[in-house]
Amino acid sequence: MQIFHLLEHTGGTGGASLLVDGFYVASILHDLYPDAYDLLSTVPIPSHAAGESGILYRAAHTLLEHDAAGNLRAVRWNNDDRSALRNVPYADVPRLYEAMRTWNKLITSQDSEYWVQLSPGTVIGAFSSSVMDFEKFKTFFAEL
Repeated sequence: MQIFHLLEHTGGTGGASLLVDGFYVASILHDLYPDAYDLLSTVPIPSHAAGESGILYRAAHTLLEHDAAGNLRAVRWNNDDRSALRNVPYADVPRLYEAMRTWNKLITSQDSEYWVQLSPGTVIGAFSSSVMDFEKFKTFFAEL
């Protein structure tokens, strides 16, 4: 669960949050691009995150994660944290990049976007396994 809030916004601009329902987009991908859906459900995509000095987090997950019964359980996508596709068979790389481009096109379409302008006192809760978030902040003051 992710919680988004804004305590104060004095003299700032921005503060808009973009939410995308990953399950909704996955259903579109499944219906319109079944080969891309299958590929993004079976090929682990390596990622990394570094923010603290001397610490590097690495993981590899399929973009679309399913439970044992085949039901979509989670959507994992952060285009900025993707790593090199070292463990992907060479023959699959062009198809995987095309599938990722298709996914990115779908999550950035206006039909998939839900913009929320945060204001002081507004709280939004979202399941991080299904809702992706993107912030459009310019300047603001925040204090926890």
